[in-house]
Amino acid sequence: MIGSGENRLPLTHVTDAARALVHLAGLPAEELAGRTFLAVDGSDTTQGQLLDQTAELMGAKRPRRVPAAVAAMVGGRAAAEAMTFDARADNSALLESGFELRYPSPREGLPPTLDELGELRAGTGR
Repeated sequence: MIGSGENRLPLTHVTDAARALVHLAGLPAEELAGRTFLAVDGSDTTQGQLLDQTAELMGAKRPRRVPAAVAAMVGGRAAAEAMTFDARADNSALLESGFELRYPSPREGLPPTLDELGELRAGTGR
């Protein structure tokens, strides 16, 4: 985990991202014009929560924290900044358009994703 792990990550499950694009493509142009739609889950999940939950579902140890400066030396400044950037993304326009998330947070999206990848530890998911 880079830094404190308290930064929020704008996340979405790949299935919801694709579903959002299809949903928006089916709306009348006048409902889309001049508006911005963010295909994010809006859960305000932190880096720490995401990595801790992933480790738990995989039956692995919780990740250790690495100072951002050290991570930048190893992985590059841009990667370290991307992983520590705190972003709150507002998905209200997407939801107001009638879209419903299948996976409203990593809590719902990680288990089926890890199961599909063969990485879900028995007894930790659904």
